Amino acid sequence: EACDYYNCSVIGGNTSASEEIILDLFIVGQTERPVLRKGAQEEDILLVSGHTGLSRAGLELLLMDKNYYEDFEERLIKTHTKPVVPAELSEKIMKYANSCVDISDGLVADLGHLQKASSVKVVIEKDRLPVHPDLEKFCQKYNKNPYEYILYGGEDYQLLFTAKPENIDKFENCFQIGYVEQGKGIFIKEKTGLSPLKPQGFEHL
Repeated sequence: EACDYYNCSVIGGNTSASEEIILDLFIVGQTERPVLRKGAQEEDILLVSGHTGLSRAGLELLLMDKNYYEDFEERLIKTHTKPVVPAELSEKIMKYANSCVDISDGLVADLGHLQKASSVKVVIEKDRLPVHPDLEKFCQKYNKNPYEYILYGGEDYQLLFTAKPENIDKFENCFQIGYVEQGKGIFIKEKTGLSPLKPQGFEHL
């Protein structure tokens, strides 16, 4: 289903388990302008292609091994088992973004890669972080903090990128969640002021 949707084929890679440690890497593609993790510039805005935190909530629901799931819980589970990559944004990001990274390890964790590669300071504005209604219902039902999921949940496969403010209208379906300044580190802006964020999340090795 996924291969049909993205018009691609699985020809190898990490598709099975093994008692041996196997490291493999291949890159296939072509672009007029590569948009890397490095490239974020002072005065850029920070955007995300969609909601985050839903996949982690879906995984936790699966691990509960319940006999019955509400409709919103079924939708959260689907975001974990069948994520949809926003491939339709590739052309616009190629033309208008200064830097980009996919969110697989968590928003803050992957933002850490972009921030370090670009050697800049990035500020997340908490009141701009989008809270999906299904995640809000989940957190209310199970007494969770939605921002823990939004900031640190993984496997959302959204795109996190920076662009000049004058290009924000090119990304009408994305969310502006912060901005880039001169300096170093990741910070979150709340009513009480700025606080540093440690780029924690999934670590591969």
